[in-house]
Amino acid sequence: MTAAGRSLIQYWDQQDPPEAIAERMQGWRQQHPSWRYQRFARESAAAFLAEHHGPALAQAFLDIRLPAMQADVLRIALLLAQGGLWIDAATTCLTPVEDWIDLQAPLLLLRKPHQEHPKVCTGLIHAPAPGHPLLAAAWHSMAAALLARTGTKVYRSFGPGLLRDLLASGTWDDTLSVWPVKE
Repeated sequence: MTAAGRSLIQYWDQQDPPEAIAERMQGWRQQHPSWRYQRFARESAAAFLAEHHGPALAQAFLDIRLPAMQADVLRIALLLAQGGLWIDAATTCLTPVEDWIDLQAPLLLLRKPHQEHPKVCTGLIHAPAPGHPLLAAAWHSMAAALLARTGTKVYRSFGPGLLRDLLASGTWDDTLSVWPVKE
């Protein structure tokens, strides 16, 4: 995929993030001028979900009160539907991603130095194409919990814990790359 076909995606629940967050988000945009930059807020995220996953899931998303959980849900739904590079809004960009990640991997997850398999962090996920089976499995679980308004443990039902549990099965090992990151 050419740089022009790549999407860099971020989320902040409000239309106007705080200044420090907006500066970090802008840093990603500036370091990747040939990438399509997408920044979602709560309402635009719900519109995306309605278009790609249906109005019931969009409404369930709007019912989520925790912004971090909103981001957890959107990141999987969006990467599954269109692929791209998800970067958490509070993450600082020091150099272009082409310099430090394998953009050809079918799915790239990062692991912090203190994490061991199957744990991963979800602050950066790269899925160059839509439809990765790990993301599909995660979304299937999330969507069911969202529609039923269940999932009392956000980390396990919607966040990194869900991916950890799926990865623990070993089923996905040949479909992704997990890179350690320095803190």
